Order: sequence, then C-alpha cells, then structure tokens
Amino acid sequence: MVKFQSSEVRPASAWEHGYVRPAGRARAQLDFHGRKVLSLIIGPASVLPFNVIDVSCHANSSYDNLEIRQLLDLSALSAEAPAFLKVQSPVSVSPISFPRTTGFYPFEEYRFVLIRFGSILLPVGSLLGDLFKINVADFFDARGVPIDSTSFCLIRMRGHGGSGSIQLVTPHLADRLVRAYPTIYSF
Repeated sequence: MVKFQSSEVRPASAWEHGYVRPAGRARAQLDFHGRKVLSLIIGPASVLPFNVIDVSCHANSSYDNLEIRQLLDLSALSAEAPAFLKVQSPVSVSPISFPRTTGFYPFEEYRFVLIRFGSILLPVGSLLGDLFKINVADFFDARGVPIDSTSFCLIRMRGHGGSGSIQLVTPHLADRLVRAYPTIYSF
C-alpha cells in the first residue's frame, strides 16, 4: 500500500510511482489529499477516499483530487474485481458538528474531477462503472442527510493525446455530456 502524506509537497522531479493493492484480504486505502504521482497502478479491492467539503470551489481546495502525471493503470480491475471510490463528507466546524458538504443539495447537478491522468490503461471493452464501485456511505448533503449511491456515476473525459480525467457526475448531467460530446465523454 502506498501511504501519501497530505502535508508533504514535492517538486515535479520528485514525483513517484505508486501501486495500490489489497494487503491480504483487507482493502488497501490510498490517502492522497492533494498528492501528485508520476504513475499509479490500482489493484482490485483498493479504496481511494475523496473528501468533498464544498461544492462551490475547485479541486484540492474544496474536494480531493489525484493527479497522475503519466500512466494510470487500471488493467487489473474488472467487474468481478473492482476498486472502490469512497466519497465522504468531513464533520462540519459549525456550532453543531455533523458530517455535511457545504452547498450540496440533492436537486442540483454536480461534477467533481477526482482523477487527472496523462494516459490510461483500461481492460478492453470496460466501462468505468464496472471497474469502480462508488461508496457514499459517509457522504452527506448540506443538511446532513445521507446521499444515495444512485446520485452519482463515473464518466471519463478525454483530453489531448491520451490524457484525461475520471469525473464523479450526477446522472442527468453525465447523460447530457455523453450525448452532446461523444468523442470527449464516455461512461
């Protein structure tokens, strides 16, 4: 398991390769808040946690984002052996402490860029929704109400060359993006 320190900042020349895989039968969990890596291999049953604090700001200031400068290797994943994206709300610092995400309401549309990559290696014919399972058990809206897992899906955005991103998106927005821009967005 790769353990990243959230307070550690490295220049691009010091970026490292990472491998996330389960340790024995337990799930490996990657802690990468604001971390940048050169390449990353994600194995089956790995858990990637993403904190969403506020929906009105940008990646790494109000929600976690992982940047992989070169290769994101998902070739070991499958529908039978997926990795897990754990989306969670931090406990608020208001006078009444409860987990919540500032500005998040269930009737709005949202898009979070969780992972940016330079290139990606996917199993042939796979969909992101098959390779990752979304866990929102610890994700709450602005009122502290739990969010249902059907409130989100994953889409891939293609950039220049082989670059792109994996985004957590509300289903209606994802459908519109994939239909309107099929050469850029896919499930």
